Amino acid sequence: MAHSSSNQPDRSERAPADGPPEEQPPQQAPQSLGQRIRALRQKQKLSLSELARLADVSKGYLSQVERSKATRPSAITIFAIADALDVSVTELFEGEETESRPSSVEVELPDSLRAFALEAELPPVDVDMLAAIRYRGLQPDNTDDWRFLYESIRRSVGRGRH
Repeated sequence: MAHSSSNQPDRSERAPADGPPEEQPPQQAPQSLGQRIRALRQKQKLSLSELARLADVSKGYLSQVERSKATRPSAITIFAIADALDVSVTELFEGEETESRPSSVEVELPDSLRAFALEAELPPVDVDMLAAIRYRGLQPDNTDDWRFLYESIRRSVGRGRH
């Protein structure tokens, strides 16, 4: 009844997450935010459903973001997607891997942040995110303030339940 044609693109929403290689050549850097999110998701072998669950966004909305059909996603949504993919927000927007930029391992961290990161066993991507935060040029100067800041960010993006 149905015939298969290799010349016709698959327009199905239910296509496999990794799709045919010709759709996304590995050596070609994706240009749009959505393409970069999709490439990172596929590189990590996550399905659309898995990433949506991890980022606490609907699968349909995430699909729209990946296809550049969604209106501009909020900062909270972008942060949640980056967190779920374990990359920096900068990597999502610029498409560069964070290893090309200094990480918390290479940058001198405030002693209070280093102590909090060790105590809370934070992943490097979270330490990098905290290290980049400044308010009027200042950062927290004690572990309690770093903890408060971190927990506030986690809760604001739906990560308060760990």
